[in-house]
Amino acid sequence: MFHPDYDVDYIKKIMYSNKMSNGEIRNLLKKNMFDYINDISIEKIREIQINFINAARRAKQAGFDMIQIHGDRLLGSFTFSIFSKRKDEYGGSKENRVKMSVKIVKKIREEFYDMPIDYKFPIRKENPNLGKGGPCLEEIGVFVRLLDEAGVDSFINF
Repeated sequence: MFHPDYDVDYIKKIMYSNKMSNGEIRNLLKKNMFDYINDISIEKIREIQINFINAARRAKQAGFDMIQIHGDRLLGSFTFSIFSKRKDEYGGSKENRVKMSVKIVKKIREEFYDMPIDYKFPIRKENPNLGKGGPCLEEIGVFVRLLDEAGVDSFINF
């Protein structure tokens, strides 16, 4: 599961303009993602969390036997310190940066206690990250521990 509200409209606008090179598009998307994650309101964050829960409900109703949460893009932007510059409960410490994902997992686990939850992480092996997305290996232990405590059954790195 991933949240489509993230930067889809912006991506479409750029793609259909046919006026930019791939490098220019990549730079604009990077800036747009940074602004989005840092400007989004707490109210909108709660709305996105509810949308993730609703997506899990629809998956269960459709007969799926597990949930896979995609921890890149929107959720990854919260966890990755290069993108997340928030100063509230969703920014700063590793624990705060993974809080968005933890809250989503806890709610899904509360409602679907017997449904396996898989979480996909984009892990960066180089340090420093050289501006690339994904948490460092040093950060991943904290994220995995908190997500495991919240109810994740398995993790995958891509």
